[in-house]
Amino acid sequence: MEMNERRTLQQIYYDLLSSLMKEHQDKVSVTRVQGRSNLAYDKTMEHLNKMVEHNLITEKYTITNKGYSFHSEYEHIIDQVNKLANIMDLDISPPTATSRNITAEMVNKISQMNSILKEFEEMCKDWVKAQEDNR
Repeated sequence: MEMNERRTLQQIYYDLLSSLMKEHQDKVSVTRVQGRSNLAYDKTMEHLNKMVEHNLITEKYTITNKGYSFHSEYEHIIDQVNKLANIMDLDISPPTATSRNITAEMVNKISQMNSILKEFEEMCKDWVKAQEDNR
């Protein structure tokens, strides 16, 4: 992520949950979580309090089942986006004697991309619906 890009709320929650996972559950250091998450202390506290309200963590900053589920689903979405980005990086070379093979390879990559896009679209719809249902 570029230095001037702002993170989404979901990215911030994911970063905070990732940081909390590195802590000993009985001794959570908010300062360490804040540092790992790259947030100001007041913003860290604001987000942690919201995460408690959304039942992603407890008041003692331990991660709930819902928090683990959010983290896992978000990670899965990121993996799918990365797969898509890798597939879209097609090597389109000038036509050669094996241009038929290049075309077949490109068709295969496009087919893979369409499959991942459909899965990703459904996953995003389900995730948005689950977020709306939890409000």
